[in-house]
Amino acid sequence: MIVNYSDGSSATLYSATTTPTSVSELAYNIYKNKNVSFSSVNLRMSKTPNLKYVKPAGLRFSGKIVCEDEGVFSSGSIVESGLLIAPNDYLSNGSELSMNSGVKYSKVVTSVWVNNVLGSFATSFDGIIAKNYERDFVSRGYMIVNYADGSRATLYSAVSTPTSVSELAYKTFRNKTVYNSLSEANKELILEYAGLN
Repeated sequence: MIVNYSDGSSATLYSATTTPTSVSELAYNIYKNKNVSFSSVNLRMSKTPNLKYVKPAGLRFSGKIVCEDEGVFSSGSIVESGLLIAPNDYLSNGSELSMNSGVKYSKVVTSVWVNNVLGSFATSFDGIIAKNYERDFVSRGYMIVNYADGSRATLYSAVSTPTSVSELAYKTFRNKTVYNSLSEANKELILEYAGLN
């Protein structure tokens, strides 16, 4: 979590470990300007992806930057955001999914907000071939921010729950309301993904 400070015309970010000097500056600004406000800025990741009805198979991961002050998105404080995606087995031996951990990953930089909702982002991880239908994949949201003191940091969300194409397909097959609503072509894909055909 990071702290967002806004004076009504601009939004400035402070880390959760804001220094006493910065706290004093904030207190002074509050005293001088009663229009200031504070809110938290959080990066959330959807626990599991959605299954894409394509062949080769695909998973759609999503996340959201949550902040009450929309000025954060236009202030330049958030330099970049997006998703890191990797097979879960790459994270064995306690390895972390991050840009400097040495773990191989796919990185997708956010270019547009989903449905024009500020902070909402998603991406599709396509091209999962049959031999990897049972392989678990994970994703993690990230954002690069500029703090008020001029420093820059990369912040991460929690890692999504390890999920495979076959697992999602089998859950869809078991949910007869959803399964029966699918087209015949998509039903065939579900059966294939789940190894039921």
